[in-house]
Amino acid sequence: MAEESSFFNTPDGNFAGVSADNDYRHFRLIYESEHGFCRLFTARRHGRTYVIKTLREPYLDAPLAHAALRKEFECGIMVDSLYVARTYDFITLPKLGNAIVMEYCPGMTLAQLIADGAPLSSADIGKIIFSLARGIDDIHCAGLIHRDLKPDNVIWMPQSGSLKIIDLGFSDSESFYMLHDAAGTLRYTPAEKSIATEDATISPDTYNDLFALGVLLTDLVPISPRWQQKVLQRLSSMLRDRSISSGSELETRYRTLSERSVSKRRILIIFGTALLLLTGTTLFHYAGKDMTGRQQGDRTIEKPAMHIAKEMDVDSATTATPVQEDPEIPSDVKQIANNTLPETDNSASSADMPQLISAPPDELIKDEYGVCMAEAKYTAYFRRDEIDAYTVTATDRFFTESISTLQSDTASPQSRHYAYGLLTTDSIMQRRVAMLTLRRFPSANRRRILGLSRLRRQYLISDMDLTHLQP
Repeated sequence: MAEESSFFNTPDGNFAGVSADNDYRHFRLIYESEHGFCRLFTARRHGRTYVIKTLREPYLDAPLAHAALRKEFECGIMVDSLYVARTYDFITLPKLGNAIVMEYCPGMTLAQLIADGAPLSSADIGKIIFSLARGIDDIHCAGLIHRDLKPDNVIWMPQSGSLKIIDLGFSDSESFYMLHDAAGTLRYTPAEKSIATEDATISPDTYNDLFALGVLLTDLVPISPRWQQKVLQRLSSMLRDRSISSGSELETRYRTLSERSVSKRRILIIFGTALLLLTGTTLFHYAGKDMTGRQQGDRTIEKPAMHIAKEMDVDSATTATPVQEDPEIPSDVKQIANNTLPETDNSASSADMPQLISAPPDELIKDEYGVCMAEAKYTAYFRRDEIDAYTVTATDRFFTESISTLQSDTASPQSRHYAYGLLTTDSIMQRRVAMLTLRRFPSANRRRILGLSRLRRQYLISDMDLTHLQP
């Protein structure tokens, strides 16, 4: 006999305390168009965050604006894709009027990412291209043309490494009878599609989105690895001259061009390594003839005795540089920097520093970047390492500026979301710090910079409660 499932300790079906409230709450304005007719809010319902798109107050009684909003909903509800922000419902809200309920995608737009200038990894670039290609194919399979694909309408979520295409406000389809006029953003629209005429060939088609995708790939070139930049430029040209006709074909071409580029890089690396080995062997052969002098004919040129005496007479004494007072540096860091830890801390003597770090054993375990937490907390202040000090200073500066932005009453919603991402996401903070540090020290170890910045951010945020700072 099958056993029946049930809730425990709830006799007679008494579920006291269960809320039946289905209202959207905690509205927060995150965007308002300067020239358009829409504005965006975030709102919560059943513990989940949604985006609510409504009309601006001057357009609440405009029939054309209501028709455009309704068309956007009907377009969005047709698309079911992992790479396009989902459209859930069309509702009427008190004081706000008609509204579209859409998926909330926490992240940053590609426009913000490009403006930031921090380089992305080749894996992230690949994910962006594949996601865009599949999202565009899903939109086209639904019988729609996006018509406004650009970096501002693409959300990149570094926490999950996923991407969402947003804003179907200018999307179009043959199944609709209204708002077929030329529309979009001029730079991302083919010239022949940007002028409204009676010619039927000017009506929007899939080339609108493929052309826009080609322009978008050129925007990604400055933040892509050097070997991928030529690949993106080649794909952009193929998209704009109609050599690529779909997202799936774009994926195939990207894989082919990337494999060729990687093969060329491997050949160059092998050739360069062989050349270095040959050069090193030759130098070693000649240098090994005589460690103290070099044979020239019948005589040996010895190292001058006066020069040796000079080298032995060099004064090796160094003067310690006092650590400058900084109110933002924690007291325990200052103590280690000045070698003045209390006796209970079992700090190392001045003769042992900076080789020995007085820290708990778990703070001396190195991570995948080869950096330990003790280095992120203390080392940059007593090692006198200029690159480490700059890395920690840059991380602290971004951290402080982000806190100030979140606490400011005048900061824009976009600035607050970006500042919160800097505080809570390792990859965003790491890339910003690495960009600044490598700009000043081009020969620095990028891997160490990334690791040191990552652990420094974790140390700074470890004792903080950010719930009251959420945008």
